[in-house]
Amino acid sequence: MRKILFELLQVAVGTRKELSGSLSVDEWNGLFKVLKKQALFGVGYEAICQLPAEQRPPRPLLLQGYAQAEFIKEQNSLLNKRVLELRDIMQGMEIPYCILKGQGTAILYPKPESRQCGDIDVWCDCPRDLLLEKVGKKYALGDKVIHHADVTFFEDISVDLHYVPTWLYAPWHSRNLLRFISKEKETQMSHKNEKGFCSPTVKFNLVYSMMHMFRHLFEEGIGLRQFMDYYYIVLHSTEQERKKAVEVIKKIGKIRFLGAVMYVLQEVFLLDEKYLLVKPNKELGQFLIDEIWIGGNFGHHDKRVKKSQFYLGRIKNRLGKQLSFYSFAPSEVICSPFWKVWHYCWRKKNGYL
Repeated sequence: MRKILFELLQVAVGTRKELSGSLSVDEWNGLFKVLKKQALFGVGYEAICQLPAEQRPPRPLLLQGYAQAEFIKEQNSLLNKRVLELRDIMQGMEIPYCILKGQGTAILYPKPESRQCGDIDVWCDCPRDLLLEKVGKKYALGDKVIHHADVTFFEDISVDLHYVPTWLYAPWHSRNLLRFISKEKETQMSHKNEKGFCSPTVKFNLVYSMMHMFRHLFEEGIGLRQFMDYYYIVLHSTEQERKKAVEVIKKIGKIRFLGAVMYVLQEVFLLDEKYLLVKPNKELGQFLIDEIWIGGNFGHHDKRVKKSQFYLGRIKNRLGKQLSFYSFAPSEVICSPFWKVWHYCWRKKNGYL
């Protein structure tokens, strides 16, 4: 099934014209399930429609897929509307903002409406306490952690309000990452895209989106949708932007992870060698593909991780899983338990627990 999925995704991004062979009904059913598991059904269905007639699934399955694909388009339409409303809210409060990930990355896709969307992540240029005070006067604040707070701006779409886009457990690497973010902040808050809202530049996303993948791998799990996002980010980048990104990624100690990401992009999407940021790391890349396959989108399908209703229980489970990622970033694995203890105390002290 991996081979079939990868071939279909190659059709989706234009590096392949058709599958290597026709599929049975059972194989099509299995492929539909995997596309949903990886949150790639919309782009996958677009690829199916591009296949030669003899390679497409039976009509009942095709119609079933059409309904799901149309639902994804409707969700994107709703999310686009809410993003513009959120833009107006931020401008009304005179808070510089930038829409991270999601709809800001979707515009790089040939058909943005087919990318399966989620919630809205908005990064604001405002001190944390002042930002929460301003927003909290009009909207309900939810869970608060070191980098963002859940805010109920809308009843139908979740919003994460970021005071900082991302971070690292190892303090020396985190310091270098935050320096990069601080240097780039003003540009991101003024980078208005064709849809009318501010979103990250490709230069920023080469670092930030890679870190987003790393964070999700470390904390929950990661699916192929994030890698397709990064594929399109890389395609839209210049050679100079890629070189600059590698310099930053070296400073934050994630060059081995980047090598694994490059392997995944080549293996899954057939990324052209001229776009590689670094030499692909086959060993770590294959490990990463196995993790993607087991966990699915955000690790929701990973049955190896036991769920716990208690905060400390969840932390214990995650620490156990993170040990398997030692080869990617030893400093993060070593510093993780110390950081989590500090973070728990910080949330207690600030009344966030």
